[in-house]
Amino acid sequence: MTTKEKKKKSSDSPPTSFSSLPYDIILNCLARVSIFHRPTLSLVSKYFRSLIASPDLEATRSCIGITEEYLCVYLVLKNNLNPHWFAVSPIPKQKLKSIPSFNTYIHYEYSTVVSSGSKIYITGGFLNRTRSKRVLILDCVSHQCRKLPNMRQPRANAAVDVSNGKIYVTGGCESNNNEDCGEVYDPKTNTWEPICLHWILLSGRYMFAFCSCHTLSIDDPCDFI
Repeated sequence: MTTKEKKKKSSDSPPTSFSSLPYDIILNCLARVSIFHRPTLSLVSKYFRSLIASPDLEATRSCIGITEEYLCVYLVLKNNLNPHWFAVSPIPKQKLKSIPSFNTYIHYEYSTVVSSGSKIYITGGFLNRTRSKRVLILDCVSHQCRKLPNMRQPRANAAVDVSNGKIYVTGGCESNNNEDCGEVYDPKTNTWEPICLHWILLSGRYMFAFCSCHTLSIDDPCDFI
């Protein structure tokens, strides 16, 4: 076969699809792409979206020693009065990168926002002056937003803490019943359960203990009852 014929045969061969590569190689390639580009990558195909949301991708990044700081902010801009979630990008000419999937739900006033690991938890708040039971989770790795089951009590400006995957919430409700003051979400059962609170004054600050096994420090318990 002449050189000309070899070149022609090579040019006639279809290019190798990225998805046809071995799974480990695909993960290794995607793991080296900045997480700031994931919203764009997720638009390529359903396969890419599933890879980005896969825990295998984060495990691969960890194995090859890739870590990134990731800051999400909720802002009202001068040219857009509707609040939006943004990622603070390291790219100089694109400091704020919109996260459209995080803006699926309206952000209620006086909701409580806490973060744990790569997840942001948003609980309660006021909608049309009415307390809400809603709880949202924003995943900064997969850029997915989802709702959890509603809390037992509607709350606003509640005290919230996340520990070992469980969400502890107290105060912010209108009920004076001690059983309604606190509740905890267990991801294993996907349910909210009431918890008893025990107040302790320590070093000028109030601590409340959930079932004597979990504590959270606040300035004044009156703000949350």
